[in-house]
Amino acid sequence: MANSLPSEPIYIIVHTAPAEWWEIVAALGPYAVLLVAEIWLCIELNRDRRRTAAELRGLSEKPRVIGDR
Repeated sequence: MANSLPSEPIYIIVHTAPAEWWEIVAALGPYAVLLVAEIWLCIELNRDRRRTAAELRGLSEKPRVIGDR
């Protein structure tokens, strides 16, 4: 089998231009989603921690009799 590689080099010319604003926003989109998910997770964990503490306080209190002050 003969050599299938070309004998002459192939030159690739890349023309770059400054990125448009929407390209930058699109590139940062996944990071924004992760940031929102992290904020949501912190809020939910804090809410669950407070709810658990309130439930434990409620369970440790002496039950009241109706009409007892």
